[in-house]
Amino acid sequence: MHDYQDRPMIDIPSPESLNLAAALPVASLLIGALALLVVELILPKERQRLVPWLALVVVLISLGFTIANFDVNGAPSAGCS
Repeated sequence: MHDYQDRPMIDIPSPESLNLAAALPVASLLIGALALLVVELILPKERQRLVPWLALVVVLISLGFTIANFDVNGAPSAGCS
């Protein structure tokens, strides 16, 4: 018989071990997309032509976070080993 009382059933990562920089590009894209949906709902029809330009800004911000996660050799530096 095994005694499983001494160890947890799953290993829950601590907040210190999580690499939030690796999730930043996806998180920024998600938050930006949700913000764009709200902006499109709020803006009147004649001002909605700004939404595609704002979408481009959101994608460029996410791209910037992605590029920032790579080191000079082109390898991911955010939590990938």
